[in-house]
Amino acid sequence: MSKMTHNGILVVDKPVGPTSASIVASVKKLYKVKVGHGGTLDPLASGVLPLFLGKATRLSGYCLGGDKSYRATIKLGTVTSTDDVQGEVIETKDTSHLSVSEIQTVVLEFLGAQKQVPPQVSAIKVNGRAAYKRVRDGEILEMPARDIVIYSIEVLRASVEELEVEVGCSKGTYIRSLARDVGAKLGVGGCIKTLRRLKAGRFTAEQMQPVPDDMKSAILLPMDTAVSHLPQVDFDSSSAQGVVVGRKMEWNPQWGTIPDGDFVIRGNHSEFLAIGYVEDGLVRYRAVFANR
Repeated sequence: MSKMTHNGILVVDKPVGPTSASIVASVKKLYKVKVGHGGTLDPLASGVLPLFLGKATRLSGYCLGGDKSYRATIKLGTVTSTDDVQGEVIETKDTSHLSVSEIQTVVLEFLGAQKQVPPQVSAIKVNGRAAYKRVRDGEILEMPARDIVIYSIEVLRASVEELEVEVGCSKGTYIRSLARDVGAKLGVGGCIKTLRRLKAGRFTAEQMQPVPDDMKSAILLPMDTAVSHLPQVDFDSSSAQGVVVGRKMEWNPQWGTIPDGDFVIRGNHSEFLAIGYVEDGLVRYRAVFANR
């Protein structure tokens, strides 16, 4: 981790209760810079919430598009309006006829690529307006299914009333929807009781800090932590100067093979200069971070 700077990444342990937006607002007020996040967490949820400060906001998309992992408790026998225990209870059913082995078998059927219907109470835009706002105004929505992938599901404990799972999944996956669908397949309904995010893109629980009350208590990660998975290309000094001013330039074979997609451009002493890509043989830039 780097020493504090106003351009960097703060990975906070979001507590249960506040919204992600309120956490962003508090950090923005503290640092007095633009702040973005790496994926919203519901008020009920806790865990990894990467915050991108200053120039680092231009890198948040690399986290939003990344895989996620969660630990969740699913309550069986209860259907709610929000697919979690904070919503209005719509239906309850007896679960005493279920067996633990049956529950485990059904959960594992959700592994792999699939279509998932998001919760109605979500931030997904429907005709330009967040779904949860439409529901709040009394609309009944038919949310379109989305392509998602569940890479792993481990049942940590299970009873006929609730189960705890750890899930690794693609972007766009709603664990509330998973709870709802597992319960539906068991014939009793289900919803989320607790939810904790363990990983968001490149960021893990080991990097989390409490939401800071002052800047002295927080340590920011370097901006390029968000793009450490991209190819890294070292530019010579004269080319690096061109990057600083955003000049397009032909690919130099001395830099190696042309990367497929985005890559990190580094200058002297591995300085993080920019995110680049090659189009029509020319180096172009997603974002330039070097100071002029």
